[in-house]
Amino acid sequence: MRDRVVRKGIPAQKVSIIPPWAHSEVVHYDRDGRGAFRERHELTGKYVVMYSGNHSPCHPLNTVLEAARRIADHPEIVFCFVGGGSEFATVKTFAARHGLANIRCLAYQPLSELSASLSAADLHIVVMGAPLVGIVHTCKIYNIMCVGSPVLYIGPAESHVMDIAAGNGIPLSAAEHGDVETVVGRILAGVHRSVPDDGMLKRGMNFRQEQLVPRLTSLVEALQKPSPAAAPVPVLSSVSDGASNGNIPKSLAAAAGQEQNWSQGD
Repeated sequence: MRDRVVRKGIPAQKVSIIPPWAHSEVVHYDRDGRGAFRERHELTGKYVVMYSGNHSPCHPLNTVLEAARRIADHPEIVFCFVGGGSEFATVKTFAARHGLANIRCLAYQPLSELSASLSAADLHIVVMGAPLVGIVHTCKIYNIMCVGSPVLYIGPAESHVMDIAAGNGIPLSAAEHGDVETVVGRILAGVHRSVPDDGMLKRGMNFRQEQLVPRLTSLVEALQKPSPAAAPVPVLSSVSDGASNGNIPKSLAAAAGQEQNWSQGD
């Protein structure tokens, strides 16, 4: 996103970047909630591959769905799609057309249940549409790191998700769109991995709300009307997909009267 803004003619020194933050005030690994969520949705004893958040054309799910079809003969693996959006019906239609009992579709979860639902996964799927790198920011990765779940990223190698993974030794694997074989292999290879992962939890500390909100506050407070002799005012670029209220602190969302139904954001 920064590179895109700079290419529009904005001087690089005027651009600041603050990533979206996790809902670290409420999201954490919840062992009891994990068990209760899995029992409630008949996931106990299963290896749960979860896509949680907005189901949007920005995040094409074709590769995940095809992987689910190919793994249909592994009854211990369940694909759980949580959320909503224009492509949510596509998931349901695909499952019905192919008679796939290994796909479960659940509605957006309330914020109070977000820790439980995210903790219920053994592997989270994060998807980035290739044409939208630098335009859309897949922010679900931040809450996932708060629960310490391994991640399978499907999308282009040049993305913020791969930047997060670079050189950190966290359980994040990747595949390109259409590479169903690699996705299937990554899922099968992770069946015996335990959660939460300490490395993922540690990496996620850099994206917690208490770390990033003060930085954003400081930048906003610096945007005062400049005097003629003052330095140029920086252009703030706080990267986010803007498709949900997924990056607004709970207190601000409540103050704005926003409905508290969540799954992940984009």
